[in-house]
Amino acid sequence: MRIIQSLNNINQLKKHSLLAKDFLEQIHEDFQWRLNEFTSLDCEFTPEDNGITVILEPGDTSEALKYIGISSLKEAIPEFVDTFDIGGSTYTKSLILFNNEYSVMLYGNPSEIDKEFDNWINENL
Repeated sequence: MRIIQSLNNINQLKKHSLLAKDFLEQIHEDFQWRLNEFTSLDCEFTPEDNGITVILEPGDTSEALKYIGISSLKEAIPEFVDTFDIGGSTYTKSLILFNNEYSVMLYGNPSEIDKEFDNWINENL
């Protein structure tokens, strides 16, 4: 699991990660959009106050989400779930709101995570 708190985190992953470059570019674009939304509201985005972006990697399980405040996927109701294809693989992104200000943008390839995550994605598409 990778936790993204800044554009610099994404740039470091682009340089040193084995994750698909097109996948990371999609995350970069989405993160930039999120930053722009806060700027347009005359607010400064901070991960502590506004949330993080999380990439689930092959071998991660739904249990790992406990470390970012999601105790159970059954209780997590996403604001949206979307799919996108890159290099023959289907990835998902979902936004989970904790309150009016804090959210987690969650990315992953459901087929590379556990069955619980795959089921949760399919239930919320």
